[in-house]
Amino acid sequence: MYKVFFNDRIVFLTNDPDHLYIEKQGMFYPYLSFENLKSFMHKFQRNNDIKQVYIYNDDLDNLIADFKACFNYLEAAVELQLVDKEDVMQALSSQFGYTYNRN
Repeated sequence: MYKVFFNDRIVFLTNDPDHLYIEKQGMFYPYLSFENLKSFMHKFQRNNDIKQVYIYNDDLDNLIADFKACFNYLEAAVELQLVDKEDVMQALSSQFGYTYNRN
């Protein structure tokens, strides 16, 4: 079983939902096709009343692949710059009109 955090809600992907029916609360959705899954995910995204959903299918690998395909992949561009503390303090003090004392 895979647990995917979706904003403040949770999507579980599983190939064995039988034991979950008794133990868990939430919506259970059988994965039948990519088109149905994509449509369901759009509805889930708009309906904040559903706090967790269990999507299940015997072919977990295919379910995961199609689940990923429902979303656009955005590569995050991150740049790390190390800045001298004194430079930051001088820039902040000039911007907000107070004097920086380096003692």
